[in-house]
Amino acid sequence: MANDAIFTIDASDSSILEMNPKAEQMTGYSREKLVGRKVWELHPQDEMASAQELFAEVVKTGRGARHEMHLKRKDGDLLH
Repeated sequence: MANDAIFTIDASDSSILEMNPKAEQMTGYSREKLVGRKVWELHPQDEMASAQELFAEVVKTGRGARHEMHLKRKDGDLLH
């Protein structure tokens, strides 16, 4: 089992397609609550632009990427 939160994101609209159990545990959201929502909803407002740029680069190049970034938990706390 992975020790990281892993999300599969739809390149066409940035919606969450799938996530692993660790992502559920770390974010406090169930899979049912996040699948279909935009991944940007999990990013702090002040980091959203850089996350969107990174995502656009991955879509443009077609290369997957593993990046560490802050996420907002369901309770509002930030994951570092």
